[in-house]
Amino acid sequence: MKNICLLFLPLLLLTKIGHSQGLFKKSVKSAYVLYGRHFITKYSVDSGSTNLAGSKMYIGWQAGFNLDYNFNKNWGLRTGIAAHIHFVAEIFYGVTAVPDSISKLDELQPKNKIPAQALLDPLFIERKSIGIPVKAMYQMNLSKKYDLKFTGGLYLNIYFPSRNENISQLIPLPDSLAPYGYNYTAAFTIHRDFNKSADLSKPFIEWQSDIEVIRKFKRSGAILAGMKIHIGTKKLEKAEFTTWPDFSDSRSKGHYTLNRSYIGVYAGYRFGKNHSK
Repeated sequence: MKNICLLFLPLLLLTKIGHSQGLFKKSVKSAYVLYGRHFITKYSVDSGSTNLAGSKMYIGWQAGFNLDYNFNKNWGLRTGIAAHIHFVAEIFYGVTAVPDSISKLDELQPKNKIPAQALLDPLFIERKSIGIPVKAMYQMNLSKKYDLKFTGGLYLNIYFPSRNENISQLIPLPDSLAPYGYNYTAAFTIHRDFNKSADLSKPFIEWQSDIEVIRKFKRSGAILAGMKIHIGTKKLEKAEFTTWPDFSDSRSKGHYTLNRSYIGVYAGYRFGKNHSK
C-alpha cells in the first residue's frame, strides 16, 4: 500500500497544483492503447565457454490515460496513468556448442543451437505493472487539422508480484534399455528468482519518450497515433542458467535479467473542444 501511495504522489501533487492555477480545467485529456515489443535479453557467461543462444523476445499491451498541461503555445507537461501487461510472445533457447557424445548421434542432427521451446501463449503473463509519466511536452501545430507532439521524461513504475521459476529443457537420447527407447538429458536449466516475488515492487524510476500525431475533428475530439520508447529496469529478478549440466566438458554457467525496455505503437482518442490557432 505504501508503494502505491508513493507512485500516485506525483500525480496528486500535479493535479492539486493544476487545479489551483486553473490548469487542470484547461488540460487536454486523451486515452490510448499500445502494442509493444520488448527488447532482446542478453546473456552473460560466468564460467565455461558455452552460452544460451537465440533470442528472448516479449510483447506487451498497455492502456493509458494522459493529462497534458500547456504552459504556452508550444511547451507543456504530460502526466497521467498507464497499465502494462508484459507476457511471453516467443522464447527460443539454445546453446552455442554441443557435447561430442551428443553431436555424433545421427538421430539428433544438431545445428549451431538446439531450440528448446517456442511459446505463443497470451495467457502466460510475465509481469504486470502500473506507472505514472512525468514528461516534458513540445507541440507543433502543422495545420488546422494536424498537430505533432514530442514528449520525454520520467516514468514511475510499480510491478505486481510474479512467481519464481525453474525451467529446464530435456532432449531425448536413444537408449535401447529405456521403456520407450529414449532417455533424456538436460540441455540447460534456468532458475529465476524475482525481487520480492510475494509483494509489490518498490517504485522504479524509468524513462519514456513519445512522438505523436493528432488529427483533429472540426469542433471537438481528435484521433491520435504515435510511437513510444520505454527504457525499463533490469533489477526485478536474478536469473541463473547452466548449459549441459550433465556434461562436465561442456558445462557452462551464467546469468541474465529480463529486458523490461520496449518500443511500441499506439492509437487513441483525445477529448474536448478543438481551439483554433
